[in-house]
Amino acid sequence: MRSTSTSYSCSRGSYDYSVDETISIKLPAPWIINGLGLHFTGGRELTFANANERVMFFDPSTHSKGNQAALVDRDAFLKLLEREGLEAIWIIAGEKSAYGGRGHHSGWGGSRAHTYLYRMKNGGFVVDKFLSTDLPTKSQLEEFSEG
Repeated sequence: MRSTSTSYSCSRGSYDYSVDETISIKLPAPWIINGLGLHFTGGRELTFANANERVMFFDPSTHSKGNQAALVDRDAFLKLLEREGLEAIWIIAGEKSAYGGRGHHSGWGGSRAHTYLYRMKNGGFVVDKFLSTDLPTKSQLEEFSEG
């Protein structure tokens, strides 16, 4: 498994007094830089271009309000994956738990965890779902219900 990006962050109030506000951006992972032949091109927008000066990777949060994101040229990225014998996957995971009762977390109502693994296949997505449920003991559920 290879990560496609790395993060850079510099906080306001650190020893770098040239920073007026906290900065968090996504940068391409070294294997993407090498595989796509990228070089740094943008001073303010932090873009990465190929030998033909075509922008292939950027984080839109450097010039627009919003969350940081790693955006890469789709066709070039998919060709790189094919050359490297890799495939793109996206993992989305989460958990819901129920706590309650009179005391601080004295009761528990159980939990449910989910993980979804998305892969590209034939121009679309295939998803594998992994779900698990943890049930409370009788005493945990009784304490949970007392709240």
